[in-house]
Amino acid sequence: LMSHLNANGGAATPARTPDTIAELVRSCHALAPAEASACQRRICQGYWGKAEACPARERHPTAD
Repeated sequence: LMSHLNANGGAATPARTPDTIAELVRSCHALAPAEASACQRRICQGYWGKAEACPARERHPTAD
């Protein structure tokens, strides 16, 4: 009867592949600069350095 549901009970599980992440990050560029930056941070959380659209941030040693 419920064979049309997926394995997790029918809950939608969107695939967050680098391609879809890139599309989401590109959509952030339509926002004002501060909002665009916040948008990218939200989308890339957990994906920094793993998805092309979320490059790893360079770490600069602090000058003493």
